[in-house]
Amino acid sequence: MRKAAYTVLLVLLLSAVCPASWAATQEASFTQQDRDRLNRLEVLIEEGFKNLNKRIDDGAASTNKRIDDTNKRIDDGVASTNKRIDDTKLQISTMSTQFNVMLGLIGTIFISIVGVSALIYSY
Repeated sequence: MRKAAYTVLLVLLLSAVCPASWAATQEASFTQQDRDRLNRLEVLIEEGFKNLNKRIDDGAASTNKRIDDTNKRIDDGVASTNKRIDDTKLQISTMSTQFNVMLGLIGTIFISIVGVSALIYSY
């Protein structure tokens, strides 16, 4: 009984191994048509990669231009803001000088009025 089981197992293993080894020894035969088809596919793939690379490069160039334009707008905005701040500082400085002059004139007028009043009342 055991011998029969081993024999059946051996036959099953050989039947499984033999077709696999026979298939491995067979050569894949390509016709000229198959070779031509592969060549056309290779050309199509190469052209596809060239087009893809061109699209990527064009997209990168476009993105870089947009970034440069944005940076220029930011730089222009910063320069404009700095000029406005400098103009405001100049106006504040001018107004401060004018205020000091006006305060000096008011002080002089007040002292003159007090002095004249004191002079008038002292007689």
